[in-house]
Amino acid sequence: MKLLLENLRDKWMQLQLRERQLIILGGGLLIATSVYLSIVPQIQKYSELKLQIVTLNTDIQWLQQQRQVVERLVNGCASGDVREESSREQITRLIRRNQLTLDSMRDVNSNLKFSVTGIDANRVISLTHQIGCSGYDLMTLEIKRSEEGLMQASMEVTAIEN
Repeated sequence: MKLLLENLRDKWMQLQLRERQLIILGGGLLIATSVYLSIVPQIQKYSELKLQIVTLNTDIQWLQQQRQVVERLVNGCASGDVREESSREQITRLIRRNQLTLDSMRDVNSNLKFSVTGIDANRVISLTHQIGCSGYDLMTLEIKRSEEGLMQASMEVTAIEN
């Protein structure tokens, strides 16, 4: 180790002043660049997480505002009239009753998969409740806001066999 240090010191002393200055300046720039490149991803991740916190807090506030609606839904299903209609007709009637627009509906295995659009997420939640009361089991539900501000929901339901 001592021999290596002496060799480096000898080589250093053999360099001219401007070469030493260039090496010092280059080493400093190399260290500064490596520090910068190691910190930038952490700053970007911090910014993304901060934005995600704002979004999640907005979602939490919305959920808290919808608490009363959910409490009303827990009360159970009203006894409704039993109609002789197909699953498609029954789901379509429920969608219209909730003032939603049916975008698409298709059969997937023995399930119905459909998507709706509306101005209010509460109408979608009410629809899911009414679907459950009508003898269907909700398999999947995805609600998101479109760029136009409308609520888009897609769900998959299956008839509950008695």
